[in-house]
Amino acid sequence: NFDTDAVIEAVHRATLAAEPTGRIKEILIDVDDLVTRGEVLLRLSDKEQQAVLARAVAAQKEAVARLRQAESDHTRTESVFARKLVAKSALDKSSADLKAAQQRVKAAEADIKKAREQLEYTVVRAPYAGIVVKRHVNVGERVRPGTPLMTGFSLAKLRATSRVPQSVVAAVRKHGEVSISIDRPQPVASSSVISKDITVYPYADEATHNFTVRAELSSVPEGFYPGMYAKALFVIG
Repeated sequence: NFDTDAVIEAVHRATLAAEPTGRIKEILIDVDDLVTRGEVLLRLSDKEQQAVLARAVAAQKEAVARLRQAESDHTRTESVFARKLVAKSALDKSSADLKAAQQRVKAAEADIKKAREQLEYTVVRAPYAGIVVKRHVNVGERVRPGTPLMTGFSLAKLRATSRVPQSVVAAVRKHGEVSISIDRPQPVASSSVISKDITVYPYADEATHNFTVRAELSSVPEGFYPGMYAKALFVIG
């Protein structure tokens, strides 16, 4: 076997960024708080988005009213044309007006969908259950699209990253098994977990000539947290 140092990492770690432009209206979660998936983290001001949605709804209602009028006019024109009282060009124009009215309704409905999406973006939710590790903004601060808001990670799935010398990397690849352990305060014994899901980077560090190895933990034993120092015991023969 070959043992080396390792660091516990979170598989899922993300920094949430603002989608629309606005001011931070409310912050509901702070650093070190545990959150559930979908829980509201913060809210942005939404007056502008509410106004855009209201205009889109009004435009859609107007488009629907015009469509009904176009349908009525087209039905009447078809009836008159059937009795040969109008030219074919009048029927063609009526059909074109009807299609245009239908397209305006579809465009208005698309505008409503887009406006609602923009409104939803003013409420920032947790993408998964985890813990908040950094807050980048304060209440009242104005943000733009892409502005970092909060950083967090999930405690549900962890991995260990270590480095092995080139002299044993072939054996590490061949056997593909490692035991990850952490030292715990006495009288509690150390705890460990076996991983057979490892990834060996296909290149070595130019300075140390070591290869980075990442091991996905099959479970998360009690006491394992991201950032912790650990020991990795690789099977090499």
